[in-house]
Amino acid sequence: MTIGAIDGKHFEIEKPDNSGSTFFNYKGYHSLVMLAVVDADEKFI
Repeated sequence: MTIGAIDGKHFEIEKPDNSGSTFFNYKGYHSLVMLAVVDADEKFI
């Protein structure tokens, strides 16, 4: 039985001022990561 599925996505952003390498990812650009869990009815939980 599966309760939910989890996945993540990198969203490219402009480098915030004075952020250094905080938002720099392994793909070579600055990003924020969204993680989400979806149930069997395709609803975010």
